[in-house]
Amino acid sequence: MHGGQRRRLFAETLVIGSAILIACVTTSLGGARLRLPFEIYPGAIYLALLSWPAFLTSGGGGGADLQLAAYGGPAHTMASGLTFRHGVTDLSFGAIAWKGQPFKPPIYYGVRGILWPANAWQGIMADFTHIKAKAVLESVVDQSGMRDGTPVPSQEKLSATFDKLEFTHGYNLLTFNLVRRRPLASEKLLAYVGAGAGVAIPHVEVGRAGFTPKTRTSEYQLAGPALQVLGGMEWRVTPHISLFVEYKLSCSTISGAVKGGGSVETNLCTHQLLGGPAWHLKARATEATQ
Repeated sequence: MHGGQRRRLFAETLVIGSAILIACVTTSLGGARLRLPFEIYPGAIYLALLSWPAFLTSGGGGGADLQLAAYGGPAHTMASGLTFRHGVTDLSFGAIAWKGQPFKPPIYYGVRGILWPANAWQGIMADFTHIKAKAVLESVVDQSGMRDGTPVPSQEKLSATFDKLEFTHGYNLLTFNLVRRRPLASEKLLAYVGAGAGVAIPHVEVGRAGFTPKTRTSEYQLAGPALQVLGGMEWRVTPHISLFVEYKLSCSTISGAVKGGGSVETNLCTHQLLGGPAWHLKARATEATQ
């Protein structure tokens, strides 16, 4: 692929992807929180538009490289159903709304390392992501089952059952991913795509409303599995430093034990629009190629 084709490919991808992103995403000025008025499919479309050039060509990728990176940005966790068991309480809830508050401490962030073997455009990435999810307790939700041995109404505020339901210190994800990258307009600009699986390490925080004796769960636990897909663009600023922007969709099964005997179970999926710097062990030429 010569320079002119690469430039046209980059321009078309950027214009189409940005148009879809602007159409689908609006930001909340008050809460500095990304609002995504969509679920899986438009995000998957944007991921495909952003990263499909990574599959167009093949060939060597130069010498081996170790890439270390950190990132942050807006994130939105989609509503999800939830089951809760505690003693004689056995409840199922419909779509519970979650707040992510990615720019409030503890903020949304991630760190990763990517090993690029010599003469290959495929790499292996270890990725750790810290994502918060805090239930909106004042929202009215569909529910069914028994609370303390008594049937519950079909709809009620979540606060009737919980005075705390969140993963404020994260439903942290540790995943191992396969990634692929290819240059676009020049050797300085690359598209990449990846997918992987791993575990969740949620900080389970659950408190019962009006429950005596008062018990509260607040501890890290192991859950999963966790899955994610991602796609983005990377710009090599200097021989050792690059900047990247990325869309990532992460999903995990969360099953936490509750003090006093019981469990809380849900599936959490989070849209993330992230970016950050990366450091490369191997220097790379930053001059555009034709």
